Amino acid sequence: MKSASLVPATVDEYMKPFPPAVRKLLAAIRKTIQTTAPKAEEVISYQMPGYKYHGMLVFFAGYKNHIGFYPGASPIVAFKKELSIYKGAKGSVQFPLDQPLPLGLITKIVKFRMKENEVKLAEKLSIKKTAKKRAVKNKIIQTKPITMATKIFVNLPVKDLKKSIEFFTKLGYTFNQQFTDETATCMIISEDIYAMLLTHEKFQSFTKKQIADTTKTTEVLTCLSADSKEQVNELVDKAVKAGGTETKEPQDHGFMFYRSFDDLDGHTWEIMWMDPTAINQ
Repeated sequence: MKSASLVPATVDEYMKPFPPAVRKLLAAIRKTIQTTAPKAEEVISYQMPGYKYHGMLVFFAGYKNHIGFYPGASPIVAFKKELSIYKGAKGSVQFPLDQPLPLGLITKIVKFRMKENEVKLAEKLSIKKTAKKRAVKNKIIQTKPITMATKIFVNLPVKDLKKSIEFFTKLGYTFNQQFTDETATCMIISEDIYAMLLTHEKFQSFTKKQIADTTKTTEVLTCLSADSKEQVNELVDKAVKAGGTETKEPQDHGFMFYRSFDDLDGHTWEIMWMDPTAINQ
């Protein structure tokens, strides 16, 4: 494996450090995606192989015991039955290294994502065309700057990195191996949100202040949104089962529902659902 400090520039560089058997599986997924979407652009994004076709299409990555496939949330729902035999999260699925890769299913998912992106592109073009006509009619030329989404990296000190990885894995989260070594790991929460879990020694190298004693003080409350009350309960129940501690009784305000738990190092996580109809009122 590569050191966490080395970032590959190409997919070939990314796959090179993996054992031959894993590299063969990565190459098979790569070929399947390229065959299904020959016009897709191959890139390295978030330190893993990705493909662009009218926007991001899919990602994949190699891990110790599985191949991670990241098509986004909608295909996970659309192919729920076929994917039910695999572990996964909201926008990802894990294919074990000791099982044949479902290349046929991967092909269908890539086609599904291509169609989604094509529809989105058509909608954008239609909106732009309408806006341009309106601007010409009113003799107004408007330009809108293109900005990239801000990424959030939450840095948290942990006493036992291995146990913390095992804990959050049981909650369904995955980790970017390009930013993982014996002192740190990058936990993927969403496309724009990550948690850097650092050993105390590593964390202390970034600050002159003392690390907070979470048995006596609360240094931060990290709140994550969920799609439903059921998802809130599912995640917190998994956390408690994996060794975490629920910090207080569930809070149900009708339009908003949340629960919270402390992880193995006492960091508090709040999982919240809010009724979207209430937000728009």
